[in-house]
Amino acid sequence: MKYITLPAFFFLFVFIMLGCQKKDETPVSIIEVTAKEAIDINVSSATIKAEIAVEGNVSIVEKGVCWNTQSSPTINNNFTKEGSGLSPIHGLMTGLQPATTYYVRAYCTSDQGQTSYSNEITFTTLQLPALNVTTGNATGITATTATVTGSISGTGNITARGICWSTSQNPTINNNKTANGTGNFTASLTGLTAATTYYARAYATTSSGTIYGNQISFSTLANTLSVVTGTVNIYGYNVHMTFTSTGTATIITQGIVFSKSQNPTINSSKVIASRNITGTHSLLVAPLAECTKYYARAFATLAGGTTVYGNEVSFKSPGNPLNDCHPFNGYWGFTASNPNVLLQGSASGFKFHSIGQTTSSTGWAAAYKKGLISIGTLFLKDIAYVNTNTWKCTALWNSSTASQGVTEVKYSQNATLVLSADEKTLTLTSKSPFDGSTVSGTLYRH
Repeated sequence: MKYITLPAFFFLFVFIMLGCQKKDETPVSIIEVTAKEAIDINVSSATIKAEIAVEGNVSIVEKGVCWNTQSSPTINNNFTKEGSGLSPIHGLMTGLQPATTYYVRAYCTSDQGQTSYSNEITFTTLQLPALNVTTGNATGITATTATVTGSISGTGNITARGICWSTSQNPTINNNKTANGTGNFTASLTGLTAATTYYARAYATTSSGTIYGNQISFSTLANTLSVVTGTVNIYGYNVHMTFTSTGTATIITQGIVFSKSQNPTINSSKVIASRNITGTHSLLVAPLAECTKYYARAFATLAGGTTVYGNEVSFKSPGNPLNDCHPFNGYWGFTASNPNVLLQGSASGFKFHSIGQTTSSTGWAAAYKKGLISIGTLFLKDIAYVNTNTWKCTALWNSSTASQGVTEVKYSQNATLVLSADEKTLTLTSKSPFDGSTVSGTLYRH
């Protein structure tokens, strides 16, 4: 029997042990996160300071702090993200409740997907000061401004107060705000948008945080503008008109439009004001035809293209010194078209201007044929002004029979003439000097 000697056995054992040794061991990485302290604690926020130390080949891809009102918070609760790397953590926690105890841990996540947490620290947010903040009503609301009151009572070291507002509910001092004085105050909100709903709250800021009052809401007015056509003033041969524009809308252009027809528009003749601001303006209306009735109204074209018109007025343009502009001037007939008898009107009366041929034995043509009237005979005379568009006059009548035709002409006293608003027709009312009957007829301008 052969035996292995002791030296041979020793070398065999060493060989076996070396053969069992691992050739590629992975070095162990160690991550240590330490929460140091809570600082800047106030009513609704605090900051946590923490540090990170690592051993081994590892990188930190995310870090921050996490917190909860119960112990052992994780990133499944509230947390911040403070970037990557090994720099110290300063995690700002916001939205905290006053007088509340919080549990906080710092955390970091490595490039290997491992999340490590620090020791836990606790802190308690500050109690709100004993202040009562009240938001008053919104008044003086326009398209772009409003006034809101606020009041603050109680004790506390107030460093700022005012009104904050937004188009979203629960506005804060991070939105629009005013800075007002002590006690009860009135704030002017400016730069608002027309036809928009706003939310507002009074606020008071102390060393412990900001306290807000009740929320109110209001809506700004729509951008509006109104124009009123003013007076017509005729100086010699010039026509001046005034108009007034009021409101908040932006004016692109404004002025007076005028036409021989009613309801003129910006497509009619117009004169433009030199300034696009609200207020009262005076303009020279030109050019105008002589002795002509015009209709005019103010207008304003707004941003966006809408045109607003004022009330309509009418006037008759003046003539030159040799041209009488009396409304009776011109030619008139007993029918609207193709009159057989044409009258020439003026302020002094209406004369027969032309008379056509007729086979009838009655009417003015028959009276002319019989020599009872002639060209130039006054049909209307003794014209006297009574009031707007109304005159008294003396009117010529004729009498006729079936057998003899026209037999006589005679004037009747106290006849009445009424001119239509468009000055195109005259209504004549007269009592017959022959039988006393009252008859109305119409004269048409030609």
